[in-house]
Order: sequence, then C-alpha cells, then structure tokens
Amino acid sequence: MQELVAIYPNPGGFIDYTAAARINGYLGGNGTLEALEGAVKLFWPVSGWK
Repeated sequence: MQELVAIYPNPGGFIDYTAAARINGYLGGNGTLEALEGAVKLFWPVSGWK
C-alpha cells in the first residue's frame, strides 16, 4: 500500500484511476493471482517490485 500512496498521495487520484477498477475486480474474486501480478507491474512499475 505504501507504493500506492507514494504514487497517489491524493486519494482522489487513485480512486479516479482506471486501475482502481481492476483492483476492485481482483478483490471481488475476478481474475487470477498471475493476472493481478501482471496488472500491478503494468500500472505501477515501481522499482524493487518483482
């Protein structure tokens, strides 16, 4: 979560972002762990994430 706060210090920026919809979908049980990991790497290319 710290990585998200670093990228979106204003919560409104994250809430309005398209990626939030994807995360909500994964949290709702849609998608696989592998797909979630791929989305995280695509939308949040933070150094140190593998």
